[in-house]
Amino acid sequence: MHVGTYGLGNPYLGDTGPESQLPVLCIRVDDRPAPDGIPTTGFPSWAGGEVAATAPTAGSELTSREAADELCADSFGGDRRLAGFHDGEGWSLWATGTLPADTRFMTAINDQPANPWS
Repeated sequence: MHVGTYGLGNPYLGDTGPESQLPVLCIRVDDRPAPDGIPTTGFPSWAGGEVAATAPTAGSELTSREAADELCADSFGGDRRLAGFHDGEGWSLWATGTLPADTRFMTAINDQPANPWS
């Protein structure tokens, strides 16, 4: 499944206030091989894992990357973490999993001040 968008979000400054409630996008990266036809380099590319989404969560509850990772681990198992902007090399990613359609998700970016805790 392809997850992400081009141009609708702002990964540099963020675009969702801390009071907003969105599902948190979680990922388990286990280096599974990409299905046929899915790119493994460039963007968007294969993230090497499976995604899942939590129940809607206020951004203010995500006080750190560790807190968001813990939410994912508690929701889906200890090998899950918060998905990030660079998991598919930027802007979007390919992964297995089932997600609600037409839904925005909370994700993270590790090199910009665009996270709820930034």
